[in-house]
Amino acid sequence: MIAILLSTYNGEKYLRDQLESLYSQTYKEFQLFVRDDGSTDSTISILEEYESKYSNIKLFESETTNLGACESFIWLLKNVKAEYYMFCDQDDIWFPSKVQISLDALESESKRSNEKAIIVHTDLVVTDNNLNITAKSLWENDNINPSKITRKYLKLVNYVTGCTMMFNRKARDLSIDYTGNILMHDFWISLCVDSSNGAIVSLPIPTIYYRQHANNTIGASSKKYRFPILQRYFHMPDFTYSNNLYKVIRAKYGIGFVKYLIIRISYYLKF
Repeated sequence: MIAILLSTYNGEKYLRDQLESLYSQTYKEFQLFVRDDGSTDSTISILEEYESKYSNIKLFESETTNLGACESFIWLLKNVKAEYYMFCDQDDIWFPSKVQISLDALESESKRSNEKAIIVHTDLVVTDNNLNITAKSLWENDNINPSKITRKYLKLVNYVTGCTMMFNRKARDLSIDYTGNILMHDFWISLCVDSSNGAIVSLPIPTIYYRQHANNTIGASSKKYRFPILQRYFHMPDFTYSNNLYKVIRAKYGIGFVKYLIIRISYYLKF
């Protein structure tokens, strides 16, 4: 079974568009699991409407609300058991073949990487809130092409976008036990798979319209910095993020600070 995990929060403006794109998929053998993170608009009503129309939606009622996107998706991951998983954001649009393309690639990789944790992910088309295209490739827009960055530097720069991921049960099992700040759910799962010598398959095709608007939790790069190179490669002046990132990398890879700094400098020189 493919489990599509959707976390919602005050998503009434774009949620119907996203749900319609899910139910327009060419591959329809999936279950949609939804956890609302404390919405105060009509999000719940919209979800209940679709739940009454389709038998493959389960809306969780969680006692704990307002966990934030990262913790909410991890909650879903812990509480859903399936063969394959996908993350879904409330405001994007999935291309009709998204599930099928990801499934074909994952099953193909499974034949080569038996018993390994596997992630498949793709590029994205970036749009504004009205779905006008602003970048035909997120990878090019954010300079995060996996073929250029390579797995060596994944621990520094996450190029696996959660809403494009499909991953297997092994990847899920590696990711649900953690302590401390994991930064974001997609980055965490990528690190768990990478550090376990799992497979990460990067498909250089878009499968989603990645809608950018004022309320995005995270998205395509648009900020302007006085020292863009230092900011991008050393996360300056966001030292809190840099410190949290180092703690995660140290825990997953056993890398000391000096080696971590050398890797970060070599990444800076590479680009």
